[in-house]
Amino acid sequence: MKKLCLLSLVFIAFSFFKPAYAEIINGYDEEIIQAHKNITNLESLREETLNKADQHFINKDISALNLLVKKLSRNQRKTAYLINQLKVIDPKLYYQINTIRDLEGNETDVYIKVVDDLKWNFLGATNVAQSDCNPHIYHSAYGDTTVSVMLTFPSKAIALKVLVHELGHVKYQVPNLASYMVFYRKAYFGKNYNSRIYGHLEYDPSHHSVKETLKTFRQKQTVIKQYAKQQKKSENTLVNYR
Repeated sequence: MKKLCLLSLVFIAFSFFKPAYAEIINGYDEEIIQAHKNITNLESLREETLNKADQHFINKDISALNLLVKKLSRNQRKTAYLINQLKVIDPKLYYQINTIRDLEGNETDVYIKVVDDLKWNFLGATNVAQSDCNPHIYHSAYGDTTVSVMLTFPSKAIALKVLVHELGHVKYQVPNLASYMVFYRKAYFGKNYNSRIYGHLEYDPSHHSVKETLKTFRQKQTVIKQYAKQQKKSENTLVNYR
């Protein structure tokens, strides 16, 4: 068996299975499942292979996949942490994104991934693209009726703020995609703007959505912190009283 054949088995493109309803999805979940399936397939192949040279190549490919799973799992946990924090602190925003639809009522999934770095040293990025078959349908690397949100993780607090920022874009852009793309092209295409300006001009409606979303989130975050502080104070008072 040639090494080329083995590699073709290992590096099968990860496939993404869309649920039947709109959902916030950890972008690493399906990748890790597929990676484990590939490892299992290679281990079975190794058991059936008598040639020592082929077994050596299979072992190398299994080791490479195990390293990949370790890396993916690290970012999967960070992504899961942020999604959970969003759900706890601002359940209304979580529900809005988890059930978001475009103008024609198509349920749209939002894939979120923490990544090690982004182009131009961005802290976060949300893709902006239309389906080839319908200008109202969002499109990302995951297919039609999907949005891709990627962000880095400098710290828990910063990453959470960046996630809310990006979801502010999602909240406006998904239901207004066709009209927003008309605005977007006129406002940004052919202009000599810094890449960081895209989506953030003062009169950009998506930018307004970001500001309102962050404002509401901060208010809810403050309430939770104040409550936690008061609870701790009450517990200390009770202890001292005893």
